[in-house]
Amino acid sequence: MGVKKDTSVPQKDGDFTNLFLSPIGTSLAFQPSSKAMPVTAHKAYLQIPTSVLPSTGGGAFAVNVVFEEDATGISDISGEKETGEWYTLSGVRVEHPTKGIYIHNGRKVVLK
Repeated sequence: MGVKKDTSVPQKDGDFTNLFLSPIGTSLAFQPSSKAMPVTAHKAYLQIPTSVLPSTGGGAFAVNVVFEEDATGISDISGEKETGEWYTLSGVRVEHPTKGIYIHNGRKVVLK
């Protein structure tokens, strides 16, 4: 589960146990916590049905994560490039540029 802002995540949420990434020696592992844990913005934790966890404390278990679909992302960019337009570095269009740094035809240009 991902969070958009700093959040205190409880140990359990209904029929689910929340697992948090924690160091174990020189490795990292997702483990349950004995209390609510802070999760900072744009981070995540695992939420697993409590019924699949070992009934005795300290038991090991494995979780397989399977990604069945291709990763999403930008696959193609299309469009027409404007010609002759001048922009400031903050993206404001300029009709008559003076001395400074601008974007012209997709490139940075220094006018002296």
